[in-house]
Amino acid sequence: MPDFDGTENFLDLYMAAVGESEVPSQFHFWTALSLMAACLENRVWMERLVFKPIYPNQYTFLIGDSASGKGTAIGYGMKVLQEIERQGWGMLDEYRGALTRAGLQDEMTERWDRAQRQYEAALEAGEIVQEPQGCALYFMCPELGAAIGTGAIAKDAIKLLTEWWEGDTGTYRERTRGKGKHQFKNPCLNCLAGSTKEWCREVVDENDLRSGFWARVSCVMGERDFSKRIARPNMAQWSAAMPLLAWRLSMLQRRHKDDDAELYGRMFLSPAADALDITWYNERQAPTNDLLRAHWARQDNQVWRIAMLLKLADYHDLLLHPGDESWRIIQEHHLIQAQALSDQLVQGTGAFMGQALTYQHSRGTAHVEDVLRKKHVIQQTPELLRAVSRFGVKAKELERILQGLEDEQKIERVTQGNGKYSVRWIGEEGA
Repeated sequence: MPDFDGTENFLDLYMAAVGESEVPSQFHFWTALSLMAACLENRVWMERLVFKPIYPNQYTFLIGDSASGKGTAIGYGMKVLQEIERQGWGMLDEYRGALTRAGLQDEMTERWDRAQRQYEAALEAGEIVQEPQGCALYFMCPELGAAIGTGAIAKDAIKLLTEWWEGDTGTYRERTRGKGKHQFKNPCLNCLAGSTKEWCREVVDENDLRSGFWARVSCVMGERDFSKRIARPNMAQWSAAMPLLAWRLSMLQRRHKDDDAELYGRMFLSPAADALDITWYNERQAPTNDLLRAHWARQDNQVWRIAMLLKLADYHDLLLHPGDESWRIIQEHHLIQAQALSDQLVQGTGAFMGQALTYQHSRGTAHVEDVLRKKHVIQQTPELLRAVSRFGVKAKELERILQGLEDEQKIERVTQGNGKYSVRWIGEEGA
């Protein structure tokens, strides 16, 4: 155990160890939160509904321009995980492969099968062990675009991420043509990835923006401050703190034969925190942007997820204090900070989604105009829709674009009967 006076909060330690940096501080902070969530997996939870536990897992996307520090922040986190393994305090087997539906299913199946084999071997050796209740995966990637790609493959992976978000799906089964079937229980997935705004705008269409996936993602926006320059970053503090950071994280993933010596079970709000949570929920402003309706509906659960992590960032060593239940109680100050962090995420995501939607509308209009210029006259259904659908323009979006072009007098529509009509390009002449 490294020298430690028992008073420091893990997040405070982490941010102090990072020190003065050109990387946006929020990238480091959310990397630290992500590391905690990955170590805890689904061993702690809260309950708003008795049949639906809320786990602290996070899909964290660090979003900024190229060279804004996303990869640097994630690299710091990877070093801490490597230190845990080097010290022999445990291992968090992070996944850094392709983020595809098949890849994730293969990896989860392999991990579940391995856990089952280890369990059966322990039973044969006469050990008293708990049967595996689920499997976990921590996906880390400095550049999300390189791992997930674009188009149909990316959208298929996003659907799977959405499905696994709750972490309590029971037995997951899916048959494949080439590999038999995927089967495992209760997948718990945490993600920490960097991405540029350009990639997000390219891969995300309007349906994605309005879907539940982005309401599940912690979009951490950050930009490099070019007036802040540190030619020789001081790494001495980080190197000195590394063993302590690794040890503190390893305590979150510790498993012990004595249930009183590990962090496992349900967490609760203190009476004061519970009253604050009810007031916040009843008085928070309804969403004025329809893109944020899903975020608003899920924000209460996200606040609880963050609050669990903030509480467990405090020091709790159940080996020294077995039976200490104080770790289960989230205090008022934890909840206030969680609410503030969640509000920041929603505001940042709202601005980003608005920009992405504007980009998508502009790009969709450009594709439709290009097709109409070349064809001059085209039947809207199905010829025009087929020509632009490969660019991600769906029927509803096409109608919106055509209405706009008609208002601008760039096209005219001629009814052909039976609800069909053709579209003729007038172009700038009509305008």
